[in-house]
Amino acid sequence: MIDTAKYSKYFAKYFWKDTATVSRSGKDYDDIGAVTYGDRVICEGVPCHLAMQSMNALTATDTPRALITATELVLCLSPEYDIVAGDMVTVTTYTGQRYELFAADAFKYGTHQEVRLTKEGDANGISL
Repeated sequence: MIDTAKYSKYFAKYFWKDTATVSRSGKDYDDIGAVTYGDRVICEGVPCHLAMQSMNALTATDTPRALITATELVLCLSPEYDIVAGDMVTVTTYTGQRYELFAADAFKYGTHQEVRLTKEGDANGISL
């Protein structure tokens, strides 16, 4: 039987130079017991690799000159982390770029997992 955990450690050491912080929105209680909602950090400083899934899609809205971009990326990381759809993933690449993205369901392999990430935003500065 192949020791897949060993390979995951090699990926993290030699190939995954980016880092991720995963936050999840959830229910909590304040000092007096009232229900509050907020983001909790699930894990941070996770070695990973961020890759482009598809190029930006540019979509027009009903408002003239208002455009929206949608970027799809893939995050590769160790299968020991549990990432669920809707988690906020902040990735800092080894070159210093910072992305705040939303996760879809993860697909786990023996050696790693892949998580599709999306980001939508305004395309400011685009003229038609």
